[in-house]
Amino acid sequence: MDWCLILTMDTGTIRRVRWVVAALALTFVGAFLAWAILFGINLRARFQAQSLVAAVRSMQVGSSALEETRPLLRRYHASPLAAAFTNQYSADTGFDINVTPENIETLAERFYFLRPVGLTFWGAGAEMYFRNGRFLRTKIFRWDRSGQKGRILGKAIL
Repeated sequence: MDWCLILTMDTGTIRRVRWVVAALALTFVGAFLAWAILFGINLRARFQAQSLVAAVRSMQVGSSALEETRPLLRRYHASPLAAAFTNQYSADTGFDINVTPENIETLAERFYFLRPVGLTFWGAGAEMYFRNGRFLRTKIFRWDRSGQKGRILGKAIL
């Protein structure tokens, strides 16, 4: 029965149907590619956050030297902490590391309906303190889907 409908359509109608199908297909492909790119960026950020947590947890309190951690600090673009923070723990030096993709955070807040399909915010941060060139203490944070600071994952005190 449907083939009879196609046979009775004139060429103008068939062209319009083709254009509509092509437009829908391009829209779907474009949306899929956008999702795939955002998912890939988000997945990369999640792996960076997990590797930061693993790297900081592998450090030994009292035996890991500041010079040994310089590659880690460069890799994650650590920023030095102010003396007000380091003095709290009797530390000489402190560093703050954050792995947070800000563009994903903004998109996840704006387009909250995309969270179930993989656009969730992942991040991690670490505060590392050193005294006399030795690893003294760390705080490791993980951010959840809402972008709020989560619980402290690990603490080390000399």
